[in-house]
Amino acid sequence: ERSVPALLAYGKHDKVCPILSVQPLIAALEANHVPYDYFEFPHSGHGLQNDNRMYAQYMEKLEEYLARYMGMLDDLGALQVGRHPYGQHVPIGTINR
Repeated sequence: ERSVPALLAYGKHDKVCPILSVQPLIAALEANHVPYDYFEFPHSGHGLQNDNRMYAQYMEKLEEYLARYMGMLDDLGALQVGRHPYGQHVPIGTINR
């Protein structure tokens, strides 16, 4: 089955979602041939707050991901929160099926 690639980010010192919890997720992605990007923040906890340079790289990848798979950047590259990939406005929190 086709799946949109995943973007993962984990802080090595996260006490809310421990770093070991990503291993089964990565194994499942690989077993199902789902492409993914993985960022492991070596000095951060749950907020990914202590690795500024890596965080900037992660945010660049996130913007790329949103633009490619969700069509959520405008012509100037600004993130359009609450916007449907096909142009219709979607209120934040709305689930489309």
